[in-house]
Amino acid sequence: MPRLSLLDVRKRYLGATPTDALRGVTLQIEQGDFVAIEGPSGGGKSTLLNVIGLLDEATSGDYKVGDTDTGTASPRALAELRSDRFAFIFQSFHLLDRRPVTDSVELALLYRAVPRAERRRLAQQALTTVGLGHLSQQTAAKLSGGERQRVAIARALATGAPIVVADEPTGNLDSDNSKAVVDSLRALNESGTTIVLVGHVTKDGSLAG
Repeated sequence: MPRLSLLDVRKRYLGATPTDALRGVTLQIEQGDFVAIEGPSGGGKSTLLNVIGLLDEATSGDYKVGDTDTGTASPRALAELRSDRFAFIFQSFHLLDRRPVTDSVELALLYRAVPRAERRRLAQQALTTVGLGHLSQQTAAKLSGGERQRVAIARALATGAPIVVADEPTGNLDSDNSKAVVDSLRALNESGTTIVLVGHVTKDGSLAG
């Protein structure tokens, strides 16, 4: 299973006034870890998460996913690595609001060319795991904020990806829904999935930005 190894990773955004979003990050994440990236607004948290999830490239430094050096890998190899190894959860949910919930969960599997019957089975299983199996045919737009985020977690779970990256997944939720989402992430982590998220897990189990 992949280890994530960052050594002196830096990210500079060019422009009229160049901005150093990351300044020499060295970090090692083992498979099965639960890692929360904390810090002030504008401190580079999301940039670091994007580099880890291969959504953005570091300006300099070394980053390896398992034995793969992302700095020398081809764009195609990086795309395959991102698809095979990572699943993503965002604050904005990205659900198909006018379609049944199961369609949103199946979406990532569709991109991987998983047969329809297998997509449906994996989606239903994932929804049941996060406590929403009974809502699989509900229109996504009718769900509460907490339910919508748990659907996003189910979508990540259905892919079977060993690493989940989440960018402030409870940023728009109240404390009760925040705790429910974190509980779902913890359950996923206990099954062996690596969780890397932006936010601070409080003592009561909720997540603060």
